[in-house]
Amino acid sequence: MEHHHGGRGSGVGPAGRPGPGHRVGAVPERRLAQGQVHRRREAGLQPGLPHVQHGGGAFNDKRVRQALHYAIDKDAVIKTALNGYGSPATSYLDEGNKDYQKAATVYDYNLEKAKALLKEAGVSNLSFQLDTTDNSVVKDVAPLVIEQWKKIGVNASLNTVPSAAIYGDVVPKDTFRVLMATGDPSVFGIDTDLLMRWFYYGET
Repeated sequence: MEHHHGGRGSGVGPAGRPGPGHRVGAVPERRLAQGQVHRRREAGLQPGLPHVQHGGGAFNDKRVRQALHYAIDKDAVIKTALNGYGSPATSYLDEGNKDYQKAATVYDYNLEKAKALLKEAGVSNLSFQLDTTDNSVVKDVAPLVIEQWKKIGVNASLNTVPSAAIYGDVVPKDTFRVLMATGDPSVFGIDTDLLMRWFYYGET
């Protein structure tokens, strides 16, 4: 799904932070399109998140960002990388969360739509670096996603570095274009404010 960035002090968090009954709004100036897979763990949920950031060439066009998500076969990712333990997300929050609302747009697997979006955007032979953390789930998922993107003519090289380097160096420089990381339920639990604020409010 595509989340949208609210300004600081706007009273909304991650996209900003949608509270109960709040629907995320318009396309942000800055980031992100996200597609996710929810994986059940001891303390809550761990979503795998490909973040597609604005501000660089083809990615300024939301159709390109959307195409990347339509091209991901989440059921195949769950079956292969997560041994079947998971479900494709229909919102940033898991359906078991008390603040769950189904997203207005759910990025189901649709290769033809992904190809059509790239064609409409006038983009071909797209190449970029996929930065990822070294989380074990991400390390299993990322190669599968890269292979799936090839089906729509998109080529990504894989750059896996320790999480500390991602959040201490890559993200603060604000130069990455596509990043795959996870939320850690042992840190954030299932509290909506914490889950969403961390990704969208202020500087990460």
